[in-house]
Amino acid sequence: MSRSTNSQLSEQKPNITTSPVDRVSIADAAIENAISMLSPDAQFDGQSLGYAAQLYSLMAEFDIASNQTKYADTLRQNFLKAPHRQSNFSDLLSYGHAAAIAYTAYKDPVFRDYAVQSWYFGRTYTLSAQEVAAGKSAVKNFSLTQECQDLTMAGGTFWATDANSPALASLGTG
Repeated sequence: MSRSTNSQLSEQKPNITTSPVDRVSIADAAIENAISMLSPDAQFDGQSLGYAAQLYSLMAEFDIASNQTKYADTLRQNFLKAPHRQSNFSDLLSYGHAAAIAYTAYKDPVFRDYAVQSWYFGRTYTLSAQEVAAGKSAVKNFSLTQECQDLTMAGGTFWATDANSPALASLGTG
């Protein structure tokens, strides 16, 4: 985008005339339409498994935004139907994200468990502060440097990668 276009956009003051009730109704209709396209295994035929997980996140986010629990039961059923549930969703971390959003929306421990399982799988591919300090990874056989393009990773802020992490604490595990 050109600089003049950016400034023009920032000067615009959108005038949203659709009522909040109508906006919720429009969003709900879009979600219902997407749900109607799911196959019996709660996936979109011929598409990446991640598309269904993105829909699941949107369903929970919709319930949070509209202060309701309309999709809670549907999400519980869809997570159980997911063909890769037995692997703790480790092949697709977007299900962990959807589970965390669903837990936030519904406080259902089933979603919390899915999110935590996904977190621990993803953790194996996340560098800890200790690994950076040691200069090696427990998962891959390669050396780590503590600097990259004149920026240091030592003493920086890292995603916490243990049971006391803020992410897990928000799920009630830390």
